[in-house]
Amino acid sequence: MTQHLRPERRITLLPAGAPAFLRRRVIETAGLALAFAGALLALALASYDPGDPSWSTATGRGARNLIGMPGASVADLSLQVLGFAAGLAPLLLIAWAWRLFSHRGLPRLWWNLTAVPFALLLAAAFAASLPAPAAWPLDHGIGGWIGDELFRIVVRQGAGLLPMVPLPAWQTLLAALAGVVFTFSLGLSLAEWRGMAGALLRIAHGGVVGAGRMLTDDEGKYRFTTIKPGAYPVPKTGNWWRPPHIHFQVTTAHDRLVTQMYLPGEELNEKDELLIRHARLNQEDRVMARRLELEDGMEADALSIAFDIVLPTPHTIAAQKEARAKV
Repeated sequence: MTQHLRPERRITLLPAGAPAFLRRRVIETAGLALAFAGALLALALASYDPGDPSWSTATGRGARNLIGMPGASVADLSLQVLGFAAGLAPLLLIAWAWRLFSHRGLPRLWWNLTAVPFALLLAAAFAASLPAPAAWPLDHGIGGWIGDELFRIVVRQGAGLLPMVPLPAWQTLLAALAGVVFTFSLGLSLAEWRGMAGALLRIAHGGVVGAGRMLTDDEGKYRFTTIKPGAYPVPKTGNWWRPPHIHFQVTTAHDRLVTQMYLPGEELNEKDELLIRHARLNQEDRVMARRLELEDGMEADALSIAFDIVLPTPHTIAAQKEARAKV
């Protein structure tokens, strides 16, 4: 006699998907905290006043730093020690905040943290090799006292080992090393660097790259107004132009979907290789928006569309797992 054993069901206080949901919110909160800290540090450094009371300055007046006494003390210590290199710290915090808030994470966190002091020291040494501007308010150079000392060591040791190498060569080496190590410490992926480079190129050529982030309501509905995207050529493919479309990345506590939405009635739809593949599989309706009637107040040349995105719920996922266990 065949017996069918059902898998034991665990009794939990939280609904399915709740731990993942809470974990994501904690990560997002950590990202916001890092971004806030980076913004505060940037404001403190930008509003530095050498006359503010700090560990190196005794005065009876109040701090003029935008972050008050804490900002004056942090800015004074940072600029005294690292000079201009201290300005890299807010960029690091904001880059890490972006990685966390966008749920990309920092998979090489300990390597990134290890690279930070080397990046700051190399940047300070390079800054110390440059002449200080007339408005520089500190006695040390723009690399801070530690940058001055490191640059002296590099020049002294370099002149002893390779006396034929000129000073600009050592400056170039320091700048290159600082750039490479700092880039690694940011923790950004190659795709993100390519995306930023592409955005800068499009902006330089008069174009704009748009992106947005939003939450659905309690019924899973969403709504937004945007500019209709344009067509663009696919490099190294001859005469393939992508029709106007919008990319979506939909994330829930238990699932993630990346897809794209095509606009109905576009001439290039019939020639798009990706859309042709969907049509061959009878899946064109999954990526094609539906045209709707214009609502009151909409411009006459506007396009009103609907695009449904279906993701499995925790209940359907649990049912699918239970069905597999019975097989």
